[in-house]
Amino acid sequence: MPATLAGRAALITGGGSGIGRGTALALADRGAAVAVLGRTIEQCEQTVHDIEKRGGTAIALGADMTEPDDIERATAAVSDAWGRIDIVVHSAQSFNYGPIRKLSTEDLDQSWRTGPLAAFQLMKAALPALRESRGLIVNIASGVGITAPAAMSAYAMAKEAMRALTRVAAVEWGPYGIRAVALCPFAATPGLDNFEDTFGLRSERDLIPQIPLRRLGDPEQDVGRVVAFLASEDAGYITGTTLMVDGGYSYLR
Repeated sequence: MPATLAGRAALITGGGSGIGRGTALALADRGAAVAVLGRTIEQCEQTVHDIEKRGGTAIALGADMTEPDDIERATAAVSDAWGRIDIVVHSAQSFNYGPIRKLSTEDLDQSWRTGPLAAFQLMKAALPALRESRGLIVNIASGVGITAPAAMSAYAMAKEAMRALTRVAAVEWGPYGIRAVALCPFAATPGLDNFEDTFGLRSERDLIPQIPLRRLGDPEQDVGRVVAFLASEDAGYITGTTLMVDGGYSYLR
């Protein structure tokens, strides 16, 4: 029987699609109240609709993660709605690509602002509530930062910075009872579709044969449920680490 998250409140960025959406559904299924954040409010509202159809509790909040004021407003709205924040998941991230010699400073800046800088600002905004709840931070990183494929420097740099930020937060905030974990998923998402289209790849031909488990992960069943486990008391002694939720793609090839 999965551990219950009843009485907990979660804030998830990028919750309108992909890993963020899958995580929102998984946490709500275990009883957490979920705030779904994103720039495209219609997608967030669809995630909320799907959660409510299952009997869960959720709210949609429009927020641009490159805007500190949006982050502060959204964090305050979650605290106002449920009186607490127990789980913060930063899944939003722009996908910028190109050879280093052609990559623009603007591309690099966008990757930085939507990824580690947004995570940094979100974590600081949520800190008072997380101290009260002895809560959990999950930052979505990527195996790209480890395998270092060509033309992915901006994305890889941003995702490795996410892992570094997460480790430092685990050390600094551990005395408050706050845990911080980085997750490197590999799942079937719109972002992966864009990656395939950009580089002329196809999952069945080019990617799945390189995954030891021979399948792409599911954002809810394979990734979201891992976040739900991390948020449970069963994972209460896990912090500061990176979990590879990728079927073995990044390490075992």
